[in-house]
Amino acid sequence: MALTLSDIRAAIKDQLVANLDRETNVYAEGEGDAFPSITIALQDSDPIDYWLTMNGPTGNGVAEVRFDLIVDVGMTDRKSAVRRLDDYLSVGTGNGSSIIDALRADVTLGGVVETVHISGVSQYDATNVTAVLPLQVVCRKQGAN
Repeated sequence: MALTLSDIRAAIKDQLVANLDRETNVYAEGEGDAFPSITIALQDSDPIDYWLTMNGPTGNGVAEVRFDLIVDVGMTDRKSAVRRLDDYLSVGTGNGSSIIDALRADVTLGGVVETVHISGVSQYDATNVTAVLPLQVVCRKQGAN
């Protein structure tokens, strides 16, 4: 494990694609605009804490990276859009469209990180039927000075 942003983004994308049962475009590097979509972006303010812990001369301490998962279902008709966004934001048994459940299927993202955590929804736009979920990723640095 190491803090390699492109690897972490790819692992988040792979985890979402593998575990969402609904056709969803997941963009790790802002490469598209087809809907419905989830875009993985570093948070605008204070996205990386390199020194959560330090581990002596080896530099193998813990770091945290904060992403925003920007969910945009696209506006087909309003009722369908709201229902689709509800599915993405819901959690628990029987909902294969849950973003939270998709990420919790393997909190290490295939061993790329130590853990991921979504605490809630930081923004909800009822007019445009979009939402932002803050995603905290904890990883171990290797050989960082």
